[in-house]
Amino acid sequence: MPMTKTQIVAHLAEKAAITKKQAGIILAELYELATKAIKKGDKFAIPGLVTIKVRARKARIGRNPQTGAAIKIPAKKVVKALPAKALKDIIAPKKK
Repeated sequence: MPMTKTQIVAHLAEKAAITKKQAGIILAELYELATKAIKKGDKFAIPGLVTIKVRARKARIGRNPQTGAAIKIPAKKVVKALPAKALKDIIAPKKK
């Protein structure tokens, strides 16, 4: 089960020996920094954890699953989160 915001704030507060309110402010500021970077089209990275960036998807032809009719899916921008190499290696270590 994923951690809730409250659990993350409590853990950060305990580890950094700060109040939960201060930890909440730090978490909110990380969100604001990521939002500002994404709006500008820049990447936002937390080293060793994740890189978040905007990617453009091309227009394409899709299918309506009920009728099978072809539909045009327009081009759009999407947010993509890429885990750091260290996290990937935890789940799928390199084979020797």
